[in-house]
Amino acid sequence: MVEKLGDVQWTRGLIEMRNMKFSDQENILSDIIPRCLRGAVDSTGLGSEMAERLAAKFPGKVEPVSFTAPRKQEMAVRMRRHFEERTLRVPQYGALRRDLNAVKRIVTSAGNIRFDAERTEQGHADRFWALALALHAAGRAPRAVAMGALDGEAEWNRTGLGIRDSGLGNQTPNRFDERGTLWL
Repeated sequence: MVEKLGDVQWTRGLIEMRNMKFSDQENILSDIIPRCLRGAVDSTGLGSEMAERLAAKFPGKVEPVSFTAPRKQEMAVRMRRHFEERTLRVPQYGALRRDLNAVKRIVTSAGNIRFDAERTEQGHADRFWALALALHAAGRAPRAVAMGALDGEAEWNRTGLGIRDSGLGNQTPNRFDERGTLWL
């Protein structure tokens, strides 16, 4: 999740959902989306059904995003521009930083450009694309908090990001502080 303050997008929350059932992921997102102005959800492949249901449940608020080559390029370029212009703040969270550095711009033999990362045990640069989705949603929101969600991988993260453990365990997070930071 990102929040725009002035001209800067601040990362306000990151929930990793590795090896979690889609129904549980959808329940978590359904609790979070009402607190956000806009959301973007990966509608490619396995995520298409969940994206469709969330868009129907939150019309005008959730945008299903198909990860086509042009869309991925648009989102990657937007994120790079934010970093170059210093209008994006991300926490010093190792897994996120690794994912941000994992995505590479590749020019194919046909001259096409694609953005991709090697698949590892930690994922496929999922945090990069979740942040890209959040920035995509924020670009369409008038102000404040936007979120991005990827399908598939799920694990609660209670380290890094300045997020503290409130003892919720695997329950859905339900507390935001006065600045909009999600507390798990």
